[in-house]
Amino acid sequence: MSTENQSNRASEAFLKKLKRISKLRPNKFKELKSTFDKIKDLNDVKRNYGVSVIIKLNANVLRLKNRPTRSQVTDINDMMLYNHSTLSLEEFHYALQHARWRTFDRKVDHFGHFDATYVADVILAYKEWINRRKKT
Repeated sequence: MSTENQSNRASEAFLKKLKRISKLRPNKFKELKSTFDKIKDLNDVKRNYGVSVIIKLNANVLRLKNRPTRSQVTDINDMMLYNHSTLSLEEFHYALQHARWRTFDRKVDHFGHFDATYVADVILAYKEWINRRKKT
C-alpha cells in the first residue's frame, strides 16, 4: 500500500473519530479523555495535521469571512504545543465545539477572527469547565 493511501486512510479515520467525539455527552467525554494521546506525545506531522484540520472544521462552522491564514494556524499550533501540550487533539476539538455552543460558564467570542488569542480564551474556558465538572 502506498504512503499516500495510508495517509488518506489515517485522515479519514481521524475525521470519523472527531465526529464520534463531537456527539459525546460531557460525562462520557470526561471518562474517555484520559485515553487520548496528548499533544506533547504526537510527532510534528501528526500534531500539525490534527491542529490544522480541527481549525479548518471549526472555522467553517463559524462561517467566518476571513479564514485563518497559514501563519495564524502555525501560531495556534505553536501555542498549543507550548502552553497546552497536556491536552489532546480531541480535547482541542471538543473545546472549540463547546465554545460555539456556549456550554462554558464564560462567553468566548471570536470577534470574526480565528487566531491564537481566540483559541487561548477557548482553552482557558474549557479548562475551567472541565475542572468544575471534575468536582461534581
